Amino acid sequence: MAVELMPPNLLLLDLLNYLSSTEILKNLELEQSENLFLLGMGKAAPALCVALKKKYKFNESLVLGNDIGGHPYMNQGSLLNGQRLSEFVKRIPKEAHLVVALTGGASAMVDIIHPYFKNLTSEYFEIQKEIVLAGISIEQMNKMRKSLSQLKNGGLFKFSGTQSIETIVISDTPEKNLSDVGSGPTVYSQLNLEELREIGKIVLDEKLCKLYFDYLNLHEKELVRDVRHHTFKVIADYSIACKKMKEYQWHKNLNILLDPLSLSLNEGVEFLISKSRGSWVFSGGEFTVKVKSREHGQGGRNQHLVLEFARRIFFLNELELNEKQLKQCYIVSIGSDGIDGNTEVAGAYFDFSRLQKAKELGLEPESFLELFDSHTFLQKVEALIKTAATDTNIMDLRLSFIPN
Repeated sequence: MAVELMPPNLLLLDLLNYLSSTEILKNLELEQSENLFLLGMGKAAPALCVALKKKYKFNESLVLGNDIGGHPYMNQGSLLNGQRLSEFVKRIPKEAHLVVALTGGASAMVDIIHPYFKNLTSEYFEIQKEIVLAGISIEQMNKMRKSLSQLKNGGLFKFSGTQSIETIVISDTPEKNLSDVGSGPTVYSQLNLEELREIGKIVLDEKLCKLYFDYLNLHEKELVRDVRHHTFKVIADYSIACKKMKEYQWHKNLNILLDPLSLSLNEGVEFLISKSRGSWVFSGGEFTVKVKSREHGQGGRNQHLVLEFARRIFFLNELELNEKQLKQCYIVSIGSDGIDGNTEVAGAYFDFSRLQKAKELGLEPESFLELFDSHTFLQKVEALIKTAATDTNIMDLRLSFIPN
């Protein structure tokens, strides 16, 4: 299917529409077809559970999305979701089969707090928030989250009335480690205590670090869990997005990066600038942003990326391109779940027309980037991309181009 004339931003939106369709479930076969229970967790869980219910009959279901659970920061609603989950899975009969529909965002939206933090919930939420803001890798974030939770890292088995569990996944992680999706409520991975301490030193201030270390010292043995083998099926991830992009035949000079990127934002911009010279580049993965001030503006990874790319290519013109070449430059970056950071938009794009708009308004990107307020700048130049609910969540997706 050739879609060469479709604008880049609309192409990514069409891709998201494909990834959220029931087509991704058409080849799914569950291990059991009777006595089924359904548990959904994460941003795309409501839509995924609707699709599963159309294909299978479930005795009972519980879907935990972001209606009350916090994201990107955990809140009391996240703990309430954890309580609802615990009550639901405990009453599932031993002979039943539990299907867990797991999608990205579940780490923050659902949690069962360790008794150690029962009277320290404010500190617990502060630790969880610092994990998000520290600019560490997704893998490091998940290791800390797993160490703190009774649900994550295979903890669901401890609460479930049945041990017959099958996990259906829409994966948003850059690595092939399935235990990082939702921090692995049904998958166990061994944690290293010394590594956890090193990550804690990076993320937390002295007071919270001491609290975290004291917790680890007291409950080290609980980090090891007995989790039975079970089925884990990925129905949508970045590899499926790459395959669909190839089928589109969108542009004869399109370079599809098959491995998702896991870099800091500045490293990511540098990488995209070098790779995009002379060819369109389709890439996925989530660039880490370290928010230096807790008093910051609006934005997210995608908007910050687009504005930093624009600053270097359009405003500073680091590559010394002429006007004809600048008119061909393009960047679009969106969160596949339709939400970027603390805003209600999916992401943004930038091209020569947005540069002209910025100049008309007398806008320069530096101060907005320093305040982590990319959203305000991009809103003023009308470069934001807003979607309806995408019903998927595989990771951030991008298209970029710079002429030779």
